[in-house]
Amino acid sequence: MMARILRVGLIAVVTSLVASSARADDEANRAYVEAKASLELALDGSDAGHITKKVAAFASAAKNSKDVKQKKDARKVLKRLLKHRNSEIVIAALRGYGEIALAKSSSDLKPLVVKKKCKAKSKEVRIEAMKAYARIHDPGTHEELLEYVRLPSKEADALEFAQVAAEALKAYKDVPKRHRYALLNDYMRVFNMVYTAGVGVWFDSVVGQKWWKELEPPMVETFNLLTGNECSNYGLCENWWKLNKKAVKSGKR
Repeated sequence: MMARILRVGLIAVVTSLVASSARADDEANRAYVEAKASLELALDGSDAGHITKKVAAFASAAKNSKDVKQKKDARKVLKRLLKHRNSEIVIAALRGYGEIALAKSSSDLKPLVVKKKCKAKSKEVRIEAMKAYARIHDPGTHEELLEYVRLPSKEADALEFAQVAAEALKAYKDVPKRHRYALLNDYMRVFNMVYTAGVGVWFDSVVGQKWWKELEPPMVETFNLLTGNECSNYGLCENWWKLNKKAVKSGKR
């Protein structure tokens, strides 16, 4: 008798939890519909400041939605906003991409991130695109960010872009194990190039040394986050990689 009572009680609890979860999902889905309607209304004549707030609320609602179709719909809305004339609204859309972080959506941002043919209208747009690109962290996309770090440059804003990229790569700490080796191998190869530039072997010593001085700290910090280490300099990072490279490749680390 007691066992039956316990079973009935357990069933009631589970049913209640399922119903509660369903209600929460419904509320999140309704919130998305409302946020989208509010955004569309704002786009029809409101000032940029008001629109950016609505974009942020819309992205938050899309992130919380449990409906995959709504998330994909949100991507379409944000992609449309990437073409807006106002840079503030474009930046808000990019932040929305980063917040939702929908798998495979990084392809929408690639034209604003790729170094050689970047179509970003301003430095600020480019930086936000890089950050959002990293937050989505689709497998293999780290290569586009590392391209900013790889070679010292005298070009305007080059060092700032490299620092942003080095910092943004922290978002790749959650990539699946099967992709970690490619990520870390590419990362350490570029880190080695930055080090080589710093000691003046290949590049103009002044540019190379400044590149090294400014990038070693954020690159060490990112390396530690990606690997769960507490290295204090490039040499220790390199030693760890040499010792653990095979283990990472095999999926043991």
